[in-house]
Amino acid sequence: MVRRLNGRQLWLAMCAAAIALAIALPAVAQSTGMVRGTVHDPSGKPIEGATVKIDADGSSRHFETKSDKKGEFVQIGLSPGPYKVVAEKDKVPSNVVAVTVRIAAPSGANLIIGAGAAGGVSPEAAAKNAELKKTFEEGVAASRANNHDEAIAKFTAAAGKVLETATRRMEAGSRPARLAARAMRARTSANRERIVEASDTIS
Repeated sequence: MVRRLNGRQLWLAMCAAAIALAIALPAVAQSTGMVRGTVHDPSGKPIEGATVKIDADGSSRHFETKSDKKGEFVQIGLSPGPYKVVAEKDKVPSNVVAVTVRIAAPSGANLIIGAGAAGGVSPEAAAKNAELKKTFEEGVAASRANNHDEAIAKFTAAAGKVLETATRRMEAGSRPARLAARAMRARTSANRERIVEASDTIS
């Protein structure tokens, strides 16, 4: 025999179901965590539409999301544990960030597109390092071939590039650092003149 529910009983049943659902949802949410962060280029400009890949360590769990106009992203529903997070835009990867997801607590990951191209070094910095290495090696080769003038020129150029990079970084820093950068530029200029004079004397 099927018993019909009157209006009062039906209303009570619906309230009970709603309460049970409300209790269950927070329980599910409290059993997982999230990863949120930003995607930028080396200059700090946010990158929209980058693919952010999140992989769990020691398992095949893989998640993907996209960065928004502000370069921000968020991925929810992650089981607690260690993950690797990396972004990619136009086939250019970012640095890889290791995070540990905890229950109901967001984990942060700041990603820089291009930083993964050379072990955490931007493509521009990698190119400068390669050019510096080449100049230094050319100086060594010239010295071994007894081409002292050329060797001096190469070593001076290499030293100048190193000092120029260091000086620019100091100029972008605090006021004492900027003052030190000015002094370094003055000393560098004086040293170059001395090297030229010594070279002329030797020749």
